[in-house]
Amino acid sequence: MENFNMKKTLFSLLLASSIQFTQAQIDHTLYNLSNVPQIQWVNPALQPTTKWYFANSAYIKVANTGFAPKDLLQNISNDTLFFNAATFVNKLNRRNHIQAAAMADIGFGFRIMRKIYIQAGINERVIANVSIPKDLFEFAILGNAHPTLIGEELNIGGFDINAIHYRERFLGVSYAPNCNMSFGARIKGLQGLENIKSTDTKLSIRTDPTNYDLFLKSNLDIQTSGILDENSADKYKSGFPPGRTNNSGLGLDLGAAYAYKKFKLSASLLDLGFITWRDNTMRIRSKNPNQEFAFSGVDYNQIDSNDVGAYFSKLADSLIRQFGVDTTYNSTYRTSLSTRLYVGAQMQFKKLTVGATLFSEFYNGGLRPGFAIMARKEFGRWAELQVNYSYMNRNVFNLGLGGSVNLGPIQIFAMSDNVLGSLLFPLQTKVVQGRVGVNFGWWYGKDCKNPCTRFKEKCEECALEKLVKKQKKEDTDKDGVNDFWDSCVLIPGVLSLNGCPDIDGDFITDSKDSCPTQRGFAFLNGCPDDDKDSIANAQDNCPQAAGPASLGGCPDTDSDGILDINDNCTTVPGPAENKGCPWSDSDGDGFTDNIDDCPLIKGEAENKGCPWPDTDGDGLTDNEDHCPKDAGPRTNLGCPKIDSDGDGLADSEDNCPHTKGPVSNKGCPVIEVAEQEILNTAFNNLEFETGKSIIRNTSFASLVELAGLLKKKPKYTLSIAGHTDNVGSISGNLQLSKDRALAVQQFLLDNGVPAAQLNAAWFGPTKPIADNTTAEGRQKNRRVEMNVVFD
Repeated sequence: MENFNMKKTLFSLLLASSIQFTQAQIDHTLYNLSNVPQIQWVNPALQPTTKWYFANSAYIKVANTGFAPKDLLQNISNDTLFFNAATFVNKLNRRNHIQAAAMADIGFGFRIMRKIYIQAGINERVIANVSIPKDLFEFAILGNAHPTLIGEELNIGGFDINAIHYRERFLGVSYAPNCNMSFGARIKGLQGLENIKSTDTKLSIRTDPTNYDLFLKSNLDIQTSGILDENSADKYKSGFPPGRTNNSGLGLDLGAAYAYKKFKLSASLLDLGFITWRDNTMRIRSKNPNQEFAFSGVDYNQIDSNDVGAYFSKLADSLIRQFGVDTTYNSTYRTSLSTRLYVGAQMQFKKLTVGATLFSEFYNGGLRPGFAIMARKEFGRWAELQVNYSYMNRNVFNLGLGGSVNLGPIQIFAMSDNVLGSLLFPLQTKVVQGRVGVNFGWWYGKDCKNPCTRFKEKCEECALEKLVKKQKKEDTDKDGVNDFWDSCVLIPGVLSLNGCPDIDGDFITDSKDSCPTQRGFAFLNGCPDDDKDSIANAQDNCPQAAGPASLGGCPDTDSDGILDINDNCTTVPGPAENKGCPWSDSDGDGFTDNIDDCPLIKGEAENKGCPWPDTDGDGLTDNEDHCPKDAGPRTNLGCPKIDSDGDGLADSEDNCPHTKGPVSNKGCPVIEVAEQEILNTAFNNLEFETGKSIIRNTSFASLVELAGLLKKKPKYTLSIAGHTDNVGSISGNLQLSKDRALAVQQFLLDNGVPAAQLNAAWFGPTKPIADNTTAEGRQKNRRVEMNVVFD
């Protein structure tokens, strides 16, 4: 039995080596065929206009992206056809997808509570997509010894498999809060029947140009349920479709629609879900992935004519051993459904509806798009016809046609996304697709419980006729206007207002008149407006004087934002602080009295309109006098001349006002050359230990000499300023500059210099004298400056 299964597995692998399956169900025409209740199959939010329905339809699609059937055959003469291999191969793409899908459905739906539509049913689905590489056709048709193929590695596999047969039972609901929008969801219980799925599966073949041996490589990883195992046919013994399995899953469909005037937008996301496969599962994997082995062909000399089967059985066993595949049974695995997305837009004209639909299918990490435009004509509630053009399966021309006819409670419909290819030219098309069905229901226009039905007036026609006949004969309020024409049946009124009362006689019915006892204007809901400013008297703060609504109906003649009733100068604009009057300038100095500190005396702008005084009486006004409280000559800017040190220079001109010095040195004592040399030497020789405040021994001699100078000159005050570069933190540098300045001060104190002659300060990196970006500049910035200063 194991040998039988291995042979069966090898045959299945060779067959599947050219197959790739994906989702293949597209319904461009159905998505816009509004009278067919199966629109809920492609968007659960859309509500049929019928009260209830019972639906039954079937769907089939066969399509490919590579060749048309006519490419296989050629007519040579006398209606004789032959297979033209070369022409056929040339028509192929490098990879050619043959898609197939079939579905049968039974469902029903009904409306409850006006806004809710319930749907339920069961679908049987078979979905597959076959992907055939061009290399496989060339190998099969031209043979492995063809000059263009010999020595070449042909990819006759390279497939991903996900063929699926499953059954879904669904329950859905659509909710329309109003006639402009609706939302829908459908939950589906899934039962898997058959499946085949592969991952990274490859198969290649190469013909040796010398001895024509075949070299094969494989990398197989295939999972199946109910297909390749020997028990897979048992479930069909009781007939088709097969019975219940343990392969279960869940699915979800979502939809939404929104309408605005003549425009309608809709979208749906279908087949969100998965199936877990448990029954009759089998997994086939290569033992030696991508390992190449040789096959020398069939040796006819070893075939026994009496037992040919034995030879080929032995040959198959040999191939199986070289392929090296592992087969695992009864392992559970999961597959996802191929999710589909529809986005549609429609525009309603008087007799025609046009629209467009975008379709996308998500599979195995990829996206398969489609597009369609359509035009639909409805013939009352009895029939509709739709024409659409779509792009799909790499084919840019697909003319679709669909329609439905209602015969009493029976509806018949049919549609195809490629009607020319499906019906008229099947040998020349790449797409054959269609859906047909027969439905039963309470058809369109008769659903009077639907508040949004397009034929609602038909539902009300009979009731209206009865009401008209009754009202034409009655006059309940005895005002001479029959109830049929009377808008106020219970209240006597006048004929000109359809029987409604008008107490104030302003031709506005009392029910719509905000001032029913005062004659008024219609645009003011029947209220009067005495000043004719379009503001009713009740809302007008000045009912006898016209004014704008922004001012409560009161006038403002000079437009200064102050009502005339509060304005002392109604014809001249002015501020509210001056009661609507403009400010005057009494002293004529250009400053109005409200901003003039001296409104009666002409003054200056800088003194807020007042004249400048001369406080000290020295002939200079305070704005020109640098000493406005102390008299002084104009030459000294109004300040008295003071010479504190008696050196002949006034303090205002003396750089050392408290220490005598010659005029030539701006009143400061002259530091002799020898003394300056001592200062310079002490500064230039001053050095510290790196990164510390410890003075090096080499600096001691010059500092001792500086201390001697200061002791001889008691009027000299030495300024000691510590500085650093900008390397490191600011706080650290500031501390270092402080420590070094104090170290120099302490050294001088230790050498007998009085503290009163020393003044230490520190600035860290804040006062550089050179560029800190260079080593030379940073060295100059690391300094302690020493200068003699005088009081």
